[in-house]
Amino acid sequence: MGLSTVQVQSEYVDTSVDEQEAGYLLNRSRIHWLRTGLTLLVLAISLTITGCLAHSLHIFHETNVAPGWWLPLWPQDVNTRPTITLLGVSSAIAFLSLILSVASVIPSPYPRTTLLNGLAALASLVGLVLSIVGVAYYGARSGDANPATLQNWSCSFSEISAPANFGRVCTENRVGINLSILLIVLQILLVGLAGAGFWAQKRMQRMRATMQEVKLSDRPST
Repeated sequence: MGLSTVQVQSEYVDTSVDEQEAGYLLNRSRIHWLRTGLTLLVLAISLTITGCLAHSLHIFHETNVAPGWWLPLWPQDVNTRPTITLLGVSSAIAFLSLILSVASVIPSPYPRTTLLNGLAALASLVGLVLSIVGVAYYGARSGDANPATLQNWSCSFSEISAPANFGRVCTENRVGINLSILLIVLQILLVGLAGAGFWAQKRMQRMRATMQEVKLSDRPST
């Protein structure tokens, strides 16, 4: 093979590598900012859930009286565990989202693609499992009439004159469970983005290795 032919092939390989690198960097940037935006959205939603459910529990403790009082507003065996469980889930997801958001926006002179992809995959998978478990438990317990939960007891007064703040407790618990279902969808999207990031990175690594082999094989022997 002549020297000029080797040079032409080498230039073609370099051009192809540059195009692939440019495409990979563009896709990596898109995945990064889309993931960051979704993470911030998950953070905002989980904080909203936490605030709603914490406030409804505060109202319950303020209006729940000790046994022996006449005309108590709440049953003595009211079940607060579904609300507390969903509150704990949303708080954990908010914490994970905060860590991922901070890690994503902090500048670094070194490439952190593998670190951020791994952190995003871990946070989204843990958040997805927690969301599914929390929603499933809340739905199963809130459907039971006995013992009453914060949602089904406070919402049972919707068609009659409700005691003070019962309408708010009902609304806040409904907002909490509905937004928690939305979190499941968003966590699935984040898992998919993490997978796309890993796939693009591995694909580029294989392509770099292939191009390097081509360069070595086309190098003229001395």
